[in-house]
Amino acid sequence: MDQLHPTKNSQNAALIEIDEGIRLHIAWAQKVFQYLVLKTPAEPQFSAKESHLLCHFGKWFQSNRAKFEKINPDKTQELEQAHYFVHHHLHHIFSRLSDNQSVEAVLVSQYQKSQSDLLELLIYFRTQFITQSLQYDPLTGLALRYGMENQFSALRQSAEKN
Repeated sequence: MDQLHPTKNSQNAALIEIDEGIRLHIAWAQKVFQYLVLKTPAEPQFSAKESHLLCHFGKWFQSNRAKFEKINPDKTQELEQAHYFVHHHLHHIFSRLSDNQSVEAVLVSQYQKSQSDLLELLIYFRTQFITQSLQYDPLTGLALRYGMENQFSALRQSAEKN
């Protein structure tokens, strides 16, 4: 008998969660923009050296990391690294500004690239969550035929390893 896929909004739960992660990151970026434009001192979650561990997105990501690992461990590591670099570059920008020093264009470019990398990876994972949710009938929870050959190959490889 086919194994049932949980249906109680589980297909949508992963999408809702990653949308929340994206929303948290965008809210964070808007707050950064506010600090930079208004030239007000930033809170520690924005300016501290370990700010990637303090922000809401970072906490959300750590609590949901297993879901990302299940999809693609390498891309999960890339996402974690991109998130770290966003904060790392921003920390340097805030440090220079607080010391009344100019910020080099290369530092701004690095910050922007890390932001783009982070968003691209979030989009990748969102697409994967959508793809997964489309592989199950929402009414019955049964697997649809789409992609079964890939699932079979993956299960066979897993069985051969064990």
